[in-house]
Amino acid sequence: MRQLRVITVAFAAVLSALLMQAPASAAPPPDQGEWKDLGEHNFYTGTGSLYYPWRAATISSDGGDFRFCIRTSTSEHLGLHQLREEDADGSSERVKNVDAGPDGCATVPNLDSFVDGDDNRAEFYIRTNLSRAIAVHYYD
Repeated sequence: MRQLRVITVAFAAVLSALLMQAPASAAPPPDQGEWKDLGEHNFYTGTGSLYYPWRAATISSDGGDFRFCIRTSTSEHLGLHQLREEDADGSSERVKNVDAGPDGCATVPNLDSFVDGDDNRAEFYIRTNLSRAIAVHYYD
């Protein structure tokens, strides 16, 4: 009986340690270099696109590689996302249509050609057709 009690206590300790570990996040993997965290931005109903009705806030980027992670109301991340570049006059252009991976993240490389303006920055935002999309987290 004493042996069963010791095994039960050991099992409970291991289970508690496993449950207290930090949850997995959609942060960029450490092997892809240093990423600057540009924060999470909620999607809202945008104008000007029937196929991509939801958009997130515009952020400033240094160019180079750009990464985003979509947070959804379910574990399903499949959907088409559009990376767009916005100019000071409010006009925007499509940079690329992007399918996020199973974790909801995608990296778009080599965006230096979109750096412009007096601030020498690119202004990016994401549009999506994924109705379950809640927010997007940007990394530069």
